[in-house]
Amino acid sequence: MMRKITIYLLLILLFSQCTKEVVIEDTDIKKQLVPQCLFNPDSLWTVYLQKTAYILNNEENEMVTNGAIQIKDEEGNTVTSLTHIKDGLYKSASHKPLAGKQYSIEVSSTEYPDILKANSYIPDTVDFTVDTVSIDRDGMALMELSFTINDDPDTENYYIIRVFEKNEWGASNHWMTSNDVNIEKTELDEFEQDFSGSYIFLRDEVFNGKSYTLKCEVFRHNLNYYDQSDYVNDNNKVYLIVTNCTKECFRYMLSLEQSGYTYNDPFITPMNLYSNFEQNIGIFAGYRDSKIEFKKEKSN
Repeated sequence: MMRKITIYLLLILLFSQCTKEVVIEDTDIKKQLVPQCLFNPDSLWTVYLQKTAYILNNEENEMVTNGAIQIKDEEGNTVTSLTHIKDGLYKSASHKPLAGKQYSIEVSSTEYPDILKANSYIPDTVDFTVDTVSIDRDGMALMELSFTINDDPDTENYYIIRVFEKNEWGASNHWMTSNDVNIEKTELDEFEQDFSGSYIFLRDEVFNGKSYTLKCEVFRHNLNYYDQSDYVNDNNKVYLIVTNCTKECFRYMLSLEQSGYTYNDPFITPMNLYSNFEQNIGIFAGYRDSKIEFKKEKSN
């Protein structure tokens, strides 16, 4: 069935503005299954399954509750079948992924009988050390953080770095800035001189097999953060987390980070998230976190 969609385009011509009504003829577009699974050895197998939404209808993605999901090993044997919990969330009963193992996923549903497939694995842990941590500079609440990654020469490594905090109010990542030239930048900030964001993306192309030191400044939205005696207490847990991930996970997270900047911005072209499902949308990729906890102290 044909339907008409009216779009108002804003045309800026020199110093004048006008609007033009454009009518687009469009046929119904068949939706796709979208499996999402980022797995690590510390968690049960977990998959979110939903359908694509048509962007011009302002639809929300519909969760799929009648899916069939199997995890298989590199020999093709079924490791576990996932059970639907609620709202498109599927979990294994007790199985967790094992580090160093290759896995594949097979996904289908009653509406979509074609089997979707992808494969990935879990990399090794990261060997890294925190060299210096200093708090407060010129009255600003920040941490100057320097840490060294000892890269494995035998593998191609992809790292995602963040400073993560848990406290009585919840959990969040801290905003970071750095002038390190080897930090991966999205297409949207590739012309910026310095990096700024909540995740640092780093490939080992430049320092493969070597020790690499990266320095950054870590900010908190509340600039008086470290001066609040009722905030700095033993319940606060702050971690430097270095994730060693597969190339697929790295590319997906990088595209996800960039998509956050394009959300609801009419002047930026919407970006597609990376997918490793052949001829379909979705992600199946492994990662492994290594973390060091450090204690904050109230500044003098």
